[in-house]
Amino acid sequence: MSVNQGWSLEDVKYISEDDYQEFSRRVLPEKGDVLYTKGGTTGIARVVDIEGLFQVWVHIAVLKIVHEIANSHYIAHSLNSVSCFEQSQLLTQGATNHDFGLTRMIKIWLCLPPLHEQQEIVTFLDRETAKLDELVAELNTRSPSSKNAALP
Repeated sequence: MSVNQGWSLEDVKYISEDDYQEFSRRVLPEKGDVLYTKGGTTGIARVVDIEGLFQVWVHIAVLKIVHEIANSHYIAHSLNSVSCFEQSQLLTQGATNHDFGLTRMIKIWLCLPPLHEQQEIVTFLDRETAKLDELVAELNTRSPSSKNAALP
């Protein structure tokens, strides 16, 4: 699945303007940042593509990407890879607090090729995962009796 699966805003929580200002003193999520889960279900990354103002709760890390050396979508794809996801899970196992804090998060290893190669990888992955997304959508629209049929 792609790193741009969209956002579910159905259960969004609203906060006061004062709370928003207080939370924003620490970090302000912006388009192009990567949000990375660090509590509950840890190790899931998504690129921010929301234009409006919003804030995140403590279980989400806001990764500010240095765009001169890293592509946000490449970072999200990498963090969602089996290797990085497994690292995130290992770094939270055995801890009394299963929070995936920043001191553990910085221990994740990933490759960082030159920027043009990162873009080529993102283009390839987005194209290939779009094909998979289309197949899943097609299967979901078939009648229940034909869901077990072989793919064309």
